Amino acid sequence: MDIFLVLCSTLVVLLISYLHYKYQYWQQLGVPQLKMNYIFGNLFRIKSIHKAELFREVYQEFRGEANLVGTYIFTQPIAVVLDLDLVKSILIKDFHKFTNRFVQRKIGSGVRNNLFSLHGEKWRPLRTKLTPTFTSAKMKFMFSTVVVVARQLEEAFSAHMAKTPSGHVQIHDVMGRFTTDVIGH
Repeated sequence: MDIFLVLCSTLVVLLISYLHYKYQYWQQLGVPQLKMNYIFGNLFRIKSIHKAELFREVYQEFRGEANLVGTYIFTQPIAVVLDLDLVKSILIKDFHKFTNRFVQRKIGSGVRNNLFSLHGEKWRPLRTKLTPTFTSAKMKFMFSTVVVVARQLEEAFSAHMAKTPSGHVQIHDVMGRFTTDVIGH
């Protein structure tokens, strides 16, 4: 019985030491971090509210204090970028250093085969193909088209809501048509 108690105590001390070491990542880098649970990190907080609400709370809490806030899911460090200039730097200037995202997905359907969900070597050629499409001049040119089609969509929604008492809309179909109209103009 004494040996079992010693082994359990040793395991608990080792686990706490390991978690303490893992949860020092952001502190060692001098990055402020969210308060967390020592076993699950911020997983319960992330799962209990919508991500947008969590990011709003993080932004409100750390606004003006830091460009970047650290958090954890289990022991995996996660960065939450608060500064728009830093976001721009990551997504535009240093994009080649940030090719992989947090969630690894198995790409099976065409819907998931897009720039936001691809990783590594599948991501690079697609980005190379799409980059010339989204120059600032072309985006300015496309903006007026998007506005015209969005107004048509608003009118279609109003007409649909007037004749459909339930208000149900097949949003996937509607957005597919919206996208097709924008491309077709």
